Order: sequence, then structure tokens, then C-alpha cells
Amino acid sequence: MSRDIWAEIDRLRAEVQSLERQLAAQYAVISQHPPLRIGDVSEIDDTGSTRSYTIQARTVAATRNEIYQEVKVLPGDPGPASGPVAMYVDENGERYILPTPGRIILVYDNGDGTGYHVEKNESGTVTTPAGSATLNLVTVEPTTKFFDSTPPWQAGRIHPGMKLATADGSTFFYQVFLAGHGAAQKNHDALIDGTTLRIQTDYAGKFVSWTTV
Repeated sequence: MSRDIWAEIDRLRAEVQSLERQLAAQYAVISQHPPLRIGDVSEIDDTGSTRSYTIQARTVAATRNEIYQEVKVLPGDPGPASGPVAMYVDENGERYILPTPGRIILVYDNGDGTGYHVEKNESGTVTTPAGSATLNLVTVEPTTKFFDSTPPWQAGRIHPGMKLATADGSTFFYQVFLAGHGAAQKNHDALIDGTTLRIQTDYAGKFVSWTTV
């Protein structure tokens, strides 16, 4: 009986030693690849099917010398165009930019209720980042704030918006900021062949409705 107890103690000691070795190995990995880094986007590579970044790490006090290449974005994340970013380094040394909920991007309007992610630089040049997907457009404004409950989609327009997903994560879409009309405030009457055509607009001059009076 006593031999069984000592055998069990030896087994437990071996397990503890094994766990200690695993923990030490994990600490070694973490020390070589710290999980979080803050840095600035120094280069963007759009030559592949998805974009990747070169990030120069920095501290709060000053820029550091570490350069991280081939930093990726997670699936579904449009990725930043510039600026400081938070970067995660996993246990395999793979680097990912942390998604920013509600990141504002630019969305190109195809004119048919769909669009895709674009970027525009300081000189006005519009480019399409690698991995940009054509998705359905959804307005932040209720559709009732547009004439005939139909948003005025038009090919070539560029809207500020966000790339979002449904609650189950199965479907992505672009939610865009497209202003609707306000309440009818002004009447614009025109007499045509004995009939008065009345067009109503809000105070911004946006069309609300029309009728004959």
C-alpha cells in the first residue's frame, strides 16, 4: 500500500516538473515575441491577395528601432491606411494588426447598392487596397429618410463608412454615411398648364416630396 502511495507521489512530481518545463518554454516564447506592440505604418504592400504592412515599433516616449515586416490583418478587417496601430504577436511569431471596431473607411459606390473599400491620399488619388471586397451597402439613415425609401446610389460616389458583420459573423457589409432629407419646410410652386406643381424641400434644400395643388 505504501509503495502505491510513493509511486503516485513520484508520478505527480513528474507531472509537475513537466508542467514547469512547458511553462518555462512558454515564457521563453513570450520573451522573444511580446504579444502586443504599438507602432507606426511605414509601408503598405498591396501586391498580394491581401495587404500586409511594415510597422516601426515605438514606445510612448520615442520611436524604437524594431521593424516588423509582413504584418497582416485579420479576415474581414479592412486595415488602416496610415497612423499608429496596435499589433499582436502570437506564439508562432505571426504578426497581426488588432482590428479597430467602427474603423471609418471610404467606400466606392457602384450605383447598384454595392460598393468596395477604397483609399484616397492627400493629393486626391483614389486606390483600391488588396483584399477589398464588393459588398452590399446599408445606410446609417433609415431608408424612410430618402425619397421613395430608396437611397440615391450613384456610381462613382465615395461615402465614408464602416465594414461590419452580422451578429453571427457570416455576412459582411458596408454601413455608409449618406445623409437623408429632413422634414418638409419649404414649398416651391410652379404653374404648369393650369395645374400647380408643388415641390417640398427641407431647410437644406433637399427634395422631400411633390404633389399637385
